[in-house]
Amino acid sequence: MYESLYDEIHRFHVLSVERAERNRLLQKGLRQALLCGACEQRLGVYERYVSLMMRGGLELEYETKGRQVLVRGVDYQAVRMFQLSILWRAGVSLLPFFSQVVLGPHQEKLRVLIDTDDPGTPWRYSCLMFTLIYEGKIQDDLIMQPVMIRCDGVSACRFVFGGHVWVYFVANHQTPSRLERFSLQPSGELTIHMTNMASAPFITEFGRVLSEQGKL
Repeated sequence: MYESLYDEIHRFHVLSVERAERNRLLQKGLRQALLCGACEQRLGVYERYVSLMMRGGLELEYETKGRQVLVRGVDYQAVRMFQLSILWRAGVSLLPFFSQVVLGPHQEKLRVLIDTDDPGTPWRYSCLMFTLIYEGKIQDDLIMQPVMIRCDGVSACRFVFGGHVWVYFVANHQTPSRLERFSLQPSGELTIHMTNMASAPFITEFGRVLSEQGKL
């Protein structure tokens, strides 16, 4: 899954606003043993699918509508299970990089979904995807520390990796947010929003904090 994140000498940038955490160039992903071998193998199938999808290695249908790209033919099971596993693993991880991800009772509910190979309905922990663009290029060499935020009045968790922002609604029920309809649907339709990295407020704020900490 990290393949698209590497630079020309096979490294990617990991940035954190935790004062005790320094910025790093890594050649391997952030690692902690969280799953048994069988679960790793099962989720690995979904990770490979998403990796191919992100690199254009699958035959999917794309339709551009302004700054949105509608993707059709996506494997709902594979992408949803990948998305759920990312959120759950960040919540249970003891690595300082994931310290701001606090899921509370949702952690166990996510574990059950993953353990039973259940992708759930689209509104359960729905995930919005935004492609990060800067000067016409996808910024796929950056991983930012995930944080809890409010999105459209709903508790959410934001990740940045693989050239995309991934915003999860941390809710096990249907929320009033109208944004949920843009998450992956059982029909295989996924809406991805194209976002100018320079105009994303959280990116500029993140850069400001890093600069104050002497990390830029």
